[in-house]
Amino acid sequence: MKATPLPRRGFTLLELLVSLSVVAILIALAIPVIAASRNSAWDAVSMSNLRSHAQASSQYASDHADYYMYFMKPEFSSTLLVEEIDLQYGPALFFWNYTLWHLKLASPYYGYSYDHDIFHDPSQNFERRPWYPFSTSYSFPCAFLGRPEFWDLKTRLEGPSQLTGTRTAEVRFPSNKSLFVKTWPYEVTAASETLGEHARLTAAFADGSSSHAPLQDRIKGVRMGEGVTHVPEGSYHHDDWPPLLHTTDGVHGRDRR
Repeated sequence: MKATPLPRRGFTLLELLVSLSVVAILIALAIPVIAASRNSAWDAVSMSNLRSHAQASSQYASDHADYYMYFMKPEFSSTLLVEEIDLQYGPALFFWNYTLWHLKLASPYYGYSYDHDIFHDPSQNFERRPWYPFSTSYSFPCAFLGRPEFWDLKTRLEGPSQLTGTRTAEVRFPSNKSLFVKTWPYEVTAASETLGEHARLTAAFADGSSSHAPLQDRIKGVRMGEGVTHVPEGSYHHDDWPPLLHTTDGVHGRDRR
């Protein structure tokens, strides 16, 4: 007796649409979880980078009579020379120390090249800013590049006399004085007061710790930044931006409550 073949059965259009809808829902539910995990991992890497920079800065100060790093003279005609790489970029602005500090420290204090991933926030996907490929995601506050009296508009003098190095012993509030600040890619958005109470600033502090500083806990810095009258000496910021870089009273002051 010849067997009767069973009828072939496939998905109906309705079943296919239902299956696709279920898959889409599962993907939609998974994306926020994956994004949160990715952001958490990036955040952990950035915090680790900041602590490494604070440690390297402390080692530099130990090797240089307790002075924090600064490499350019406060005069517009100075030229930035970096022996470790083929770079002669001049004239260099004095306050460019805030974003070029790693060019000198990379090789002797990290054993890395200046373009190593440790100098860049991982959320950038390790892309470099196209208009200045030597900069870093982590800024060294301008407050360390001038005397405390420079960071008070009542005592600020014209000319380079107050633009000089500062020492670790001069930091009066090490747990509340930012030493390195993640200013890229969030330097614009983090500066906005419209972000609300959940906005935060990421920094390493002079005591070697790193944490998120809630925006509402930030103490505003000198409103004119380095000021427009100091352009010949290399002023770069003309207001209190990015946050945590222009501390009132400089290393004598604090950046958060």
